[in-house]
Amino acid sequence: MKSRFSIGLIFKFVVLGLSWTMAYNLAFLQYTLYDPMLETFGCSNAQLGLLLTIFGIFNILGAPIGGWLCDKFNCKAIYVGSMIVLGLFSALLLFNTSYSMAVVVWIGLGIGALLMNYPAHVKVIHAIATEGNAGKYFGFNESFCGVGGIIISALVLYVFNQAANAAAGIHAVIVLNTVLCFVIAVANWFILRDVTIEKSTEEKEKISGKDFFIVLKSPKTWILALGIFSVYTCACSMSYFTPYYTAAFGGTVTFAGAMAILRLYGMKLIGGPIGGALSDKLKSPSKVLILVNALIIVCYAATMMLGGEAVSAFIFLILLVAIIVYMGKGSYYAVSEELGIPQKYAATSVGIAAAVGFSPDIFIFVLIGHWIDNYGVAGYRYTFIFQICVAVLGICASLLGLYYKKKVAAQSEK
Repeated sequence: MKSRFSIGLIFKFVVLGLSWTMAYNLAFLQYTLYDPMLETFGCSNAQLGLLLTIFGIFNILGAPIGGWLCDKFNCKAIYVGSMIVLGLFSALLLFNTSYSMAVVVWIGLGIGALLMNYPAHVKVIHAIATEGNAGKYFGFNESFCGVGGIIISALVLYVFNQAANAAAGIHAVIVLNTVLCFVIAVANWFILRDVTIEKSTEEKEKISGKDFFIVLKSPKTWILALGIFSVYTCACSMSYFTPYYTAAFGGTVTFAGAMAILRLYGMKLIGGPIGGALSDKLKSPSKVLILVNALIIVCYAATMMLGGEAVSAFIFLILLVAIIVYMGKGSYYAVSEELGIPQKYAATSVGIAAAVGFSPDIFIFVLIGHWIDNYGVAGYRYTFIFQICVAVLGICASLLGLYYKKKVAAQSEK
């Protein structure tokens, strides 16, 4: 389907951005309402953390299976259905807010968000994008996901603050979450009616279990995976800029929190479109990822050299790293097009790549926490060095991607 930037297309991206935000809204609610959730579920800190571990397991295992399902069955139906599944599991907490019920709900959230919504969302963006503009469209998508995050976060905090107590506030937020999931499911159905995902005979061919292993063994899948891994690892490690600011520079918790919000949402609006536009301008998202990882190396090395009085320079680096990360996130999915991965295998490839790319969720927070607990401020330096090494790996993967691009072009000429 050929698409132009129009009011209709912008509306599509608004709905898609809200859909992406709602897929993770309840799962990561503890990021903003941590203590109220402890009180409502009557659980310990470790138990609340276990909910994210359960969700993270689906991030690793669910994405490859979900990608395969999206290639094999009706991707649009899966996308719409994901919001319905999320809404139904969210509604369960309206009747029972025990911790055991929360475990069941978080399993459901993993199915709805990571098995269904994530791979389908990526394939929908691929279908909407015009030929040669995948980078721009993924950057545009990243920006509107940031807009969706701002809107939904504001609604959640407003609804919670209107309640009489913490338990009532969480209940109100769950009601909001449930209603929005169903509303967005309907909106998704409307915006996807004119989106053609399977166009050619090859694309309409049903993918088999054998095809899954073909994709799994393909070097292109692993190049895509390492590109995601390098950028996502930085997205995780830069979250520790907040406690590093208070520990090494004596900053206040309030100001550090404000910077975190600006880093998470404000910089996404800038970095995503820049990364997407650069991908299309250079006609190579792999080149953008090389630039992104090189800049990450420079910024983290510069951070380690700053003294405790260089507060302004550190704040500048915090925001710059966030822009760079979102440049990468606005580009890495477009690598699949550059590598010549067939549309038939698009969602399966992304699903497998996501399992590897987002694997830092399983180990990085425990690893960095161990360093900080045992080495104090020096633990942050180990974190920065680790990130520099991962960025070098990302550059190597992108260079290999450029090699395969030339190989694909040579094969096409023959």
